Amino acid sequence: MARRRPPIPPPIRSHGTSRRTLLGGLTALAACGGRGDSGGSDDTAVQEDDSGIADDSGTIDDTADTGEPVDPGPPEVVFDAAGISEDPGLFPTAIQAGAMRQTSVLLAAYVDDGQPVVIRVWQPVKDDVVRLLHDAVYTPKEGYLKVTVEGLSPGEWYTWCVLRADGEDYTSRSLIAQFRTAIPEGSREPLTVAISACNGPFNDPWPALERTAEYDYDLFIHLGDMSYNDSCTTLAEFRERWQWYLSGDGFRAAYARAGLLATWDDHEITNDWSGTDVDSEALANGMQAFFETLAVEQGKDGQLWGSFRWGDTAEFFVLDCRSERDEDAGTYLSYAQMQWLKQGISESPCHFKVIVNSVPITNMPSVWDLAASDRWEGYPSHRNELLDHIGDNTIENVWFLSGDFHVCFTAKVQPDASGVAGKTWEIAVTGGNSNPLGESLNWFYADQFPYSASSARTVLLTFDPDADTVEVKFIDPDDGSLDYGETLSQ
Repeated sequence: MARRRPPIPPPIRSHGTSRRTLLGGLTALAACGGRGDSGGSDDTAVQEDDSGIADDSGTIDDTADTGEPVDPGPPEVVFDAAGISEDPGLFPTAIQAGAMRQTSVLLAAYVDDGQPVVIRVWQPVKDDVVRLLHDAVYTPKEGYLKVTVEGLSPGEWYTWCVLRADGEDYTSRSLIAQFRTAIPEGSREPLTVAISACNGPFNDPWPALERTAEYDYDLFIHLGDMSYNDSCTTLAEFRERWQWYLSGDGFRAAYARAGLLATWDDHEITNDWSGTDVDSEALANGMQAFFETLAVEQGKDGQLWGSFRWGDTAEFFVLDCRSERDEDAGTYLSYAQMQWLKQGISESPCHFKVIVNSVPITNMPSVWDLAASDRWEGYPSHRNELLDHIGDNTIENVWFLSGDFHVCFTAKVQPDASGVAGKTWEIAVTGGNSNPLGESLNWFYADQFPYSASSARTVLLTFDPDADTVEVKFIDPDDGSLDYGETLSQ
């Protein structure tokens, strides 16, 4: 069935198993195109039945020689997902896996008619035989599905999709997607991460995201400005905008390749908003739409920030650099978030401490200071508090990932600082919007910015703890050529 997208919503009116084994099993599907303890379950679907349907599994002997029951493990069943027709009208948007931990994942999808569906999670075995890890019926809430699946194994790849059934037969399905659970404690396996930000409303179908989906990566990190919702006030308006963005081919393809970690920036609500300068109705509706749409955990009182540990390789600290700002008090993060972050990077056993930071913290050249009030440099006491903490405590391998500026760059955060603070790197990305000043960073300040670009790039980062390096690749989405490739370290 051909997929038809609606026109772009009204213009913005600004208010002021090994992976290789899994991929082999996915070849036939090619046509388909930790957080802190405050976080809890935020499922937005009603589970109807754990038994599942259309199960072709046979009888399993679940007794040992002693006669005592034993765990037979996940059943192996005959299941050919690729043989079921995809229905992009029923499942129009990208399906997402998120909050990947060692034994659990959060799955999110949208069902256009809001009627019950089946979620299946499996691992390929051979031919059409799969190992079935999850199989249950859910009723979406106003079309939105958000389901936590537990009982998984660390560091393994899984395949999943959403299905519509008629009796014992599956009649249609969503895209077929995959995700990897967090690698086990003690593992120092290299991890490849894809990143994006600033997708913008006029870059559909987002070639940088489409190009990203051609590569292998363990997880995808979005740094904010995924959906540009500046003119929205009502919940219906926010929902319409999110559905338009996530029905784009770039989002559907990139999010189907791996699990997602995401933060928000300003355009998810409105341009340049902060916690003390935003319409309350728009903020409440925008936050609801964000959390119901994305595979992102929502903590107490709407808390977004939290961390995700992947073995001993990397811990990803997802920040909220918008909703807790207090311009009058000069605070960029709440006291609780700042203390959590400082303690987290101090105590993390991981080689890399990766800060998912929507707006750059880099000391930008003076020509950029006209907009300094909207970034870390506009809150100097908080910026200094964090960077001094890193330097004074010699916390090595803190890496910042950022968006917001509509540019791509690699930069030394504070090049004039001594010790580890002067060797701390930031990687910035745009996946859609452009900024003509981007090229000038490398032209005039090459010592601080070894690379910069004014337009969207596909970006892949490989964190290798044993080599003590981060391999950085910026790829031109138009032709797939490598625009910049370098192995960085402190």
